[in-house]
Amino acid sequence: MPYRLHQYGRKTDEIIFEVRKAVLGETFIVDTVEGPYQVLVEFGFEEANGGISTELNIKMTARSDNYFTAVLFVLAGWFAKWFMNRRL
Repeated sequence: MPYRLHQYGRKTDEIIFEVRKAVLGETFIVDTVEGPYQVLVEFGFEEANGGISTELNIKMTARSDNYFTAVLFVLAGWFAKWFMNRRL
């Protein structure tokens, strides 16, 4: 299932995800197969307000694709996490 990720500077990268798990009404998990960003995304669905609405929980686990980005995660991960929390 291809998914296009839009970034700053009008650059578009294509990421291809593989569905790892899909349980109707409970969970949907995808992982990257190709693309510049290695990420595992887990979507969890739970009933809320006595079944009137649905609560969505999203967990994204980013991985490095080489040693350079692994070192970058270690050195700048605290800042990236702070920045992403402010954006969300």
